[in-house]
Amino acid sequence: MLDLQRSPAIDFEHSRFPIAVKSDLPDGQPDIADVVYLEQLTGAQYLERRSDVDHYLDVINRLSAASLSPADTIAFFAEITRQSAPPPSGP
Repeated sequence: MLDLQRSPAIDFEHSRFPIAVKSDLPDGQPDIADVVYLEQLTGAQYLERRSDVDHYLDVINRLSAASLSPADTIAFFAEITRQSAPPPSGP
């Protein structure tokens, strides 16, 4: 994950909540409508109604505001990696 954070298309934000947000489309595509894709254990569905999409955008924005910033997230994972590394071998 630390290597992936170098991509300008990816932002990591650590949250205490189990969420995932994925965008396969480049920003600034005015002719493509926003869609929410929900995947569950037994199926999936797309939400296209503007009120549904706006609701999910609001929730994602709130979760993002409660999460660590991308820079702090990378520092968080780097520290976990450092702490979990085996101690250096002695002579």
